[in-house]
Amino acid sequence: MSEFSATDAGLAGFRILREKPMVMPAWAIVSLAISILSVVVMVLLAGPALMEVQEIAKATTPDPEAMVAAYGRMAPALLLILPIAIIGYSVLYAAASRIVLRPADRGFGWMKFGADEVRQGLAMVLVFLILTGVYLVAALAAGVFIALGAMVNPALGVLVGLLAVLGALGIVVYVAVRLSLVSPATFATGRVDIRAAWQLTKGRFGPLFGAYLLASVLGIIVSVVGVGVFFLIGI
Repeated sequence: MSEFSATDAGLAGFRILREKPMVMPAWAIVSLAISILSVVVMVLLAGPALMEVQEIAKATTPDPEAMVAAYGRMAPALLLILPIAIIGYSVLYAAASRIVLRPADRGFGWMKFGADEVRQGLAMVLVFLILTGVYLVAALAAGVFIALGAMVNPALGVLVGLLAVLGALGIVVYVAVRLSLVSPATFATGRVDIRAAWQLTKGRFGPLFGAYLLASVLGIIVSVVGVGVFFLIGI
């Protein structure tokens, strides 16, 4: 990996939008379609259960068993929404890689649906499973440390619990950042390559984390400004 700049990486998305502004409405249309379709599916298949969850949450003392039962009735809708999201975001992720790695391979917003998108979907599912596994192991380890600390001393248990939770969160974030280049690596190599993504990020956790943090902050600022503009226009 060549010299890495967190600032350049954080601004890369904005640079692409400046150079190819028409991708923004194209990607926004697909993203909006995913959201609308997901909401429609949820309302049609799990509307009553969703209303029940909201009513339970409003209660002074929510009933955990009733909440679990309501979520259980929402499961069919969630299972249908999941592939919708995977397909939609696979198209968007592939387009984001295509516009950088194969700019001549144009389409509507550099979006297509083929083998590249299928591999993106598989990579997305695999990364989700890995992160879920890491989270479960980290949470279990944190629980063990909390229990041991509480057995020795309740006050110590609180301190150990805080450190254990922060440590578990840190592990999940570390693995997530190390796997963050799975999408472009998969697109570039033509295969789901977890190892290649892990190697690409070796020794680059700090700069990558800084880049993602900067991009997130800039995204929030843009969103707030956008909402403010629409609010002023409405007034």
